[in-house]
Amino acid sequence: MEIKDLKSLSAEAPIGETAKNLLLLTKKGFAIPKSYLIFSSFEELQSATSKGSSELKLALRRIVDPEKHYVVSISKDRTDKEILGKHLLQNTLRGFDCIQSKIEELSRVKQKKTPDIQTAPILLIEVPSFRFSGNAFTRNPLNGADETILELTAAKSNCDEIQFQQLIFQKGKLVGNLPESLLGDLKTLEKIVSEASQIQRVLKSPFFLQWILHGDEVIWITAENLRSLEGLKIYSNKIAKDMLPGVILPLVWSVNTPLLSSSWKRLLTELTGEDRFDINKMTKAFYYRAYFNMGLFGDFFALFGMPRETLEIMMLGEAHKGSKPKMKMTMKMFKYLPRLAFFVLRNITITKKIRTFLASQKRIIDSYKMDKLNLDAKETFTAIDKIIRVNEECSYNVIIVRLIRSFHHTVLRSLLKRKGIDKTIGFNIKELQDVDPNPSLQNLRRIYDLLSPEMQSGLENGSISPQQLNEEGFGSAYARFINSYGHMSSSTVDMSKPQWQENPQLVIEMIKNSSL
Repeated sequence: MEIKDLKSLSAEAPIGETAKNLLLLTKKGFAIPKSYLIFSSFEELQSATSKGSSELKLALRRIVDPEKHYVVSISKDRTDKEILGKHLLQNTLRGFDCIQSKIEELSRVKQKKTPDIQTAPILLIEVPSFRFSGNAFTRNPLNGADETILELTAAKSNCDEIQFQQLIFQKGKLVGNLPESLLGDLKTLEKIVSEASQIQRVLKSPFFLQWILHGDEVIWITAENLRSLEGLKIYSNKIAKDMLPGVILPLVWSVNTPLLSSSWKRLLTELTGEDRFDINKMTKAFYYRAYFNMGLFGDFFALFGMPRETLEIMMLGEAHKGSKPKMKMTMKMFKYLPRLAFFVLRNITITKKIRTFLASQKRIIDSYKMDKLNLDAKETFTAIDKIIRVNEECSYNVIIVRLIRSFHHTVLRSLLKRKGIDKTIGFNIKELQDVDPNPSLQNLRRIYDLLSPEMQSGLENGSISPQQLNEEGFGSAYARFINSYGHMSSSTVDMSKPQWQENPQLVIEMIKNSSL
């Protein structure tokens, strides 16, 4: 049996995950309590305690102060389920006999576990007196959000007890109001949060931490990795409301969702070179509405040293005003930099590329404006496959354009802010007229108002087609409108909705209701 001071050991030694994390903390300059590791098998402990003088008790007398409190645990890897809600200070021990009994109990527990647990040492931690104690999550364990959750437990040494409190800090600042009982301790709490954030930054991993405040010093009792955040499924409709808005029926879902998900996968695979993204996990439907798995995208941006919520910040722009994703260089991300650089270089001339793409796509799409009813089954499926590939290219380029546009807007806002200029970005409406149907509808409304009541009534009930009114100028204006916007419909995602070119009565109704 051996009992060793934790600080005398190497992090490379087989000391278990709990002890290793504490050792890393002290080597990085963070305060930890006096800690010892007991290396022994159940048989060795049994032998040590069966001797008349009790070898274990003698060893404990050399390191344990009978007037102080201690916690005893197995130094092992713990799952997030094991650590959530756990607080070691609720089970402190005092006195040689209590500590010895706990060590023997844990040795018996180890004997029944897997080989890696059987060989794990027992960790003995001395707990100093403290003003506050509690837990800290350097990331939200439920959704992976970049925020620190501070829990103050009911345990409070040498003071009146306090009720359990849970506080949320974002970027080091408290969210919401501080309870009256803690109004004088805000600076202290911010100090704890600041150190917790430093631990995450230095050790490059989110942690569950247990701490005490000994005088003005923060002492870290335990540090456990939050492993479940990788691959965490967090479904959000913030972006989906824009890209796949409204109610999506099952048939439409079966077509649109694989299309969009495969485009995202193509982009992520290009940037990482790894085919690790499952399109079936990217999007889910809840109550017929689309939700994106932001946990998956969070994992992707984490590879590049960026906040997990970077995609929402970029895509939603003003909805995240004030947030600015910053890249933190890590050794892990260097292998992705060549691909990222190539992606940026390839899209420097994105405007020219997209104009060329639109022209070529229009020619391809126009080639499908033909009667397909005479095709046999094989020809029909071949045509469908070609149309799907066309849509995949469109979907992929839409994502690229939106991401680059968002990046440009972020840079522009930053430059305007430095110059002290109002950074609200508007659009030149005149430049949007070729993609906005409203000006054309307003022009048609003016011509429509000049028609006789009989002609207007005929257009509304369908007895007169717009093409019959060429002499009045309405027919030619209507034809230009259909040529430019006839592919549109009342839904951007539901292909079962008739296009405007297939529904003249709807277009007439839109013209009537267009405001001048």
